[in-house]
Amino acid sequence: MKAWQLVSPDGLDSLQLGDTSEPTMSDNDVIVDIHAIALNHFDYKLASWGYATWEYPQTIGTDLSGVVIACGKNVSRFSPGDKVCAFADPRTSGAFAEQIAVEQHCLARVPDNVTHAAAAAIANVGLTACHTLLNKLKLNSGDALIINGAAGGVGAVATQLAKMNRLRVIAIDAGKHRQKLLSLGADCVLDYQHDNIAMEVMHETQGAMADALIDCVASKKAGAYASLLRYDGQLASVSESLGEVPVIAAMRGLTIHEISLSGVYAHGLREHREILIDNFHTLLNHISSGKLDPGITEYIAFEQLKDGLEKIRQGQSTGKIVVTVR
Repeated sequence: MKAWQLVSPDGLDSLQLGDTSEPTMSDNDVIVDIHAIALNHFDYKLASWGYATWEYPQTIGTDLSGVVIACGKNVSRFSPGDKVCAFADPRTSGAFAEQIAVEQHCLARVPDNVTHAAAAAIANVGLTACHTLLNKLKLNSGDALIINGAAGGVGAVATQLAKMNRLRVIAIDAGKHRQKLLSLGADCVLDYQHDNIAMEVMHETQGAMADALIDCVASKKAGAYASLLRYDGQLASVSESLGEVPVIAAMRGLTIHEISLSGVYAHGLREHREILIDNFHTLLNHISSGKLDPGITEYIAFEQLKDGLEKIRQGQSTGKIVVTVR
């Protein structure tokens, strides 16, 4: 079969399309014929970071949707022909291929009216946003939530989920994304380049400050934005660094949540993976009912996958790029 593989530990420069062996499965695995792949910032970063368990050439990629073609003898949840999607374990063979072996408890069933593209697109960003809002932050209807980097993949899904949960969303991003964020339901959109964020947040919350902040971009301003949280508020980081925030957290009694989706495989138990799949089904049901837009902005061929990753790395795409495999 065809697969995109790192032939050496040199990042995207070593990513090549070539032939490799078809996947083998254990008794609890299924083989999935991949129909669609979604690309993420995480993919090109992981290509540079690597894993100690990798053996080169190494297939990478996490977000996929496809059809089950074979099942191990202990598989009870799926049968050949089932439409499924997954956030693949990045430590093992990845999703940038025509087929993949996935443990049955790490797969979600895709509704008939949800496309493979939409199912793949919601995996990484959607699960991150869903885990942050449903499993980490403890918020009530009417609470004020700041989302820094709201127009990106995680931020856009978080904005929609927050509004479904009746939160007041203060979205921060570049001004060019204002109409997009308003269409997703944001109550207030602030331009980090031109607006006085502190003054605007104080105005929107009538001086009470926000209840929680989701930082999606590892911004140097995250510390300043954290200062807009009320005493005993909450901060969730889905980016790489909290910077100066811990000092502010100590002063304000903030609860800090680090979000690590891939950690569910390296450090989580089966129960944690079950929660992940429950969240997957929540997202898929929202897409099925028309409540959630997965944010796909571009479709590319399998042969163009590396170009798509380069586009993301260079900041030339804010929506989801989906690779059509079949």
